[in-house]
Amino acid sequence: MQVKSLFYTIFLVAALVLTGCGSKKSAAPGGSVTKPAKVDVPFKGAKGDEAKLLKEARRWLGTPYKYGGHSKSGTDCSGFVMEVYLRALDMKLPRSAAQMHDFSKPIAHKDLQVGDLLFFATGKSKSRVSHVGMYIGDGKMIHSSSSKGVIETNLSQNYYQRTLHSQGRVLAHSGKASKAPKPSPKEAPKPAQKEVEPTLVQPEVPTQTVTLAEARRRMEAERQALEAERKDLQAERKTLEAQRRELDKQRQELQSERIRIENLQKRVESQLDSIYVSDQGLFD
Repeated sequence: MQVKSLFYTIFLVAALVLTGCGSKKSAAPGGSVTKPAKVDVPFKGAKGDEAKLLKEARRWLGTPYKYGGHSKSGTDCSGFVMEVYLRALDMKLPRSAAQMHDFSKPIAHKDLQVGDLLFFATGKSKSRVSHVGMYIGDGKMIHSSSSKGVIETNLSQNYYQRTLHSQGRVLAHSGKASKAPKPSPKEAPKPAQKEVEPTLVQPEVPTQTVTLAEARRRMEAERQALEAERKDLQAERKTLEAQRRELDKQRQELQSERIRIENLQKRVESQLDSIYVSDQGLFD
């Protein structure tokens, strides 16, 4: 009986100790328990394609800004968005912010979902898109800032409210569309299920006509964007040529000044030599 009582006592003490550790662990606030959860699912409702885009975008946080770049050693705004969609959804987007604007479907600000694109006109022209970011929910976006690199930014900031141009959604991306219903195991082996595949392709035939018209519109928009970039490059080239001419002029002036100083130095040396010769004659 004493052995049995001792066994029960040890069992109860062990149970109390284990219960205390479990409650202490579950009640621990913040720290390393909260941080990973925030990285994986920072905003409620992000799932499917949205979660993939969000997770990939946050991997780029801290990447420095580099004009024309699209890697983690340096990226600009459109290169960042392009790589996020390519790596998360295997979807290739156009390269520039203006081309992404023409490529996406316009949506209202109130309809924004995680993964939608935000376009800004930060230059002199308020109608020309020059910056792009990706909406991540909770009134925030993630983008590559020219001064801070890839960061998260609150859209309530005055600068981004003032320069916001429009919002767009990539046609192949729609929050709930990322989860397709899976056929039940019983229906999968039925031969009748295979016959459904040709019928699913038929509705896409008229869509091809719309896609061709849309492609022509996008190609024209891309041509206009390239033409605008060409004009900007020409203006920049003219500015550089003017600076080069100014530098050549300054170089010529410096060269003339150098020659004048050399001639003056020769005259001074000649006069010193003549004075030295005359002084020797006096002493002789």
